[in-house]
Amino acid sequence: MREHASASHLVRKRSKKDFPAQSISAVSPSPRIGREFSTRIEPALNHAYKLLSYRGRSEKELRQRLILKGFDEHAVDSVITALTANGFLDDRKLAFALKRYAAESKHLGIWGTKNFLRDRGIPKEIIEEAMHDVDETEGAWKIAQKMMRSVSSLTAGKSARKIYGALYRRGYSPETIRKTLYKFTLREDM
Repeated sequence: MREHASASHLVRKRSKKDFPAQSISAVSPSPRIGREFSTRIEPALNHAYKLLSYRGRSEKELRQRLILKGFDEHAVDSVITALTANGFLDDRKLAFALKRYAAESKHLGIWGTKNFLRDRGIPKEIIEEAMHDVDETEGAWKIAQKMMRSVSSLTAGKSARKIYGALYRRGYSPETIRKTLYKFTLREDM
């Protein structure tokens, strides 16, 4: 739950007046559909606005939440089409924002960030695109430095195992962890 509260800085809080009327017209282009719009689609659209005002959501996440709320498939498809067309739902932008959040706030490695994005409903192709330029060595180094203060009283082997385990659980690759630990052994020898 904590991630939801702290991730709110990724997307500016929005109120209903931030969502323009044209997004509604994109859902209901014909006046003949007016009754269907007001009874089936408009409540789904209002609930989607409410969900998006809390935090950014992927298309998959929003679809699941709307269906869970009890809206029919047609209304959900219409709402997602309208929100995507008007720029309120963009998995690519969300992926890059969440990647930055995962690295800076959650201190996750490449694997951890990929899992975080996948859990948020980002498609695999977009995750791969977002992750192509990630360098996890700096994050691993910062975590290891912080941990060295708490494990300095342990033997070198035990402290290395503790740091290795902590970095591995955060999704850092074994190669990055070994390089980080090697840097520490060089520094201790100096």
